[in-house]
Amino acid sequence: MKRILLINLLVIFAIILALEFGARVLHMADIKGADNIYIKGLKNGYLHIRPNIEGKVFGKKIYTDSNGFRIPNINFKYKKNISSILFVGDSTLFGNGVDEKKTFLGLIRSELKKTNIYNASAPGHNINANY
Repeated sequence: MKRILLINLLVIFAIILALEFGARVLHMADIKGADNIYIKGLKNGYLHIRPNIEGKVFGKKIYTDSNGFRIPNINFKYKKNISSILFVGDSTLFGNGVDEKKTFLGLIRSELKKTNIYNASAPGHNINANY
């Protein structure tokens, strides 16, 4: 009885180990719902959003500038000679599945009209990626 239990535990452990290997090492667990917005492969161990794209994240269109920062629309231009704020974060700040004007930074952008708002956040990032 103990031998069968030990064999079953080892098999379960091996399955979990194989799934973790596939997800982490082979990068088989990409962010779902993101329509090809990432640079192929990893840069410094983290995914980076492609610059100058129009894509979809969870069904909502997103646009990025030349730095890969999320912007409100494809023709968006930053204002010159005004103050700027750079925001860095994860999918919550990025606004997955939310129209840009309804995201936290979109609402800030609508209030602070004389300030450039840079959204350098990215879905799937954590504190280490932002560092």
